[in-house]
Parts: sequence; structure tokens; C-alpha cells
Amino acid sequence: MAVETLEEFFAENWRKDFPDEETILKGILLANQNLFDVNQKNASSGSGRMGTTLVLMLVDKTKVAVAHVGDSLIYAISRKQGV
Repeated sequence: MAVETLEEFFAENWRKDFPDEETILKGILLANQNLFDVNQKNASSGSGRMGTTLVLMLVDKTKVAVAHVGDSLIYAISRKQGV
């Protein structure tokens, strides 16, 4: 659900210019709100509640943005330096 929300968000909000920090944050908050709303609608509680961690990387030519929520990680791997 979070991935689908972000795909739709960036399809609408990433037309020409690379997204800035505020735009990326809006997308992440929207994904979080969607998960929250479904939990509220289904009266989910305890282990029945949905949640997710997120690692996001946006790439456009030479521009890269990385964001994360929770304890998921993203690693850089290079031939010279390894992980």
C-alpha cells in the first residue's frame, strides 16, 4: 500500500523538476496517513494493525534522493570501497 501510494504521488508530483525535500516528505506522510486510515477503518489494534518501514531512493540522471522511515537501511556498494 505504501509503495502504491508513493508511485501514484510521484507520478502526479514529479513532472519536470527533481522533487525537493518538502515534496518527498509530503509523499511519505501521505503513505503513512493511508496506512493509518485503513487501520482506523478496520478498527485494527495490537498485532492486527498494519505498519511498514520505508527506504526510498529517487534517481534522475545525476540526482539522487534517499529517505527512510523506521529501522530499514540502504547501503552504498562500490567496487573500490565495498559496502
